[in-house]
Amino acid sequence: AMVEEPWSQVEAAMERWNPHLPGVTQTRWSLWRDRLRRAGIVSARGRVVWFATALVLPLGVAVGSVLFLGSTRWRTALVMACVTAAVMHLAISRQTAARRRAIRHALPDAIDLLTLCVEAGTGLDQAIIKTSEELALTSPVLSQELRAVTEEIRLGRARTDAFRLFAERSGEIG
Repeated sequence: AMVEEPWSQVEAAMERWNPHLPGVTQTRWSLWRDRLRRAGIVSARGRVVWFATALVLPLGVAVGSVLFLGSTRWRTALVMACVTAAVMHLAISRQTAARRRAIRHALPDAIDLLTLCVEAGTGLDQAIIKTSEELALTSPVLSQELRAVTEEIRLGRARTDAFRLFAERSGEIG
């Protein structure tokens, strides 16, 4: 948590500045945060790095193109910057789809493990913990999500709400 704090402060500063940026509304900002979360980018550091890269990389490509190709080729530089931005968006979409597939693929095993644990007399919360531990090697994505569900329950969130948030993070609802 201590390592995350400076990144959270940077993200908070970005959120304060977003109304001043052209085309960036609070709704659009929230949609991007949700999209990154579904792609597995859940930390403030990850979001800050992604947003900075999404801003700097296309600009860098445009500037580099103008320097390399010459100022008369500014249209080519603009197209290259747009392609770079589109590739970044495509990368997030592909990462989200891969993460969703990984969760769907591992879910039957997780349900089997949960069922075995509960039938053996383990409480549901402990069964979720055990399942996340067992899946750590075979399905790190689902294991991470089950640990997040466990943490939310431990912090007082209702179990149904914790699983609903899991479904939203995985992109199944929301």
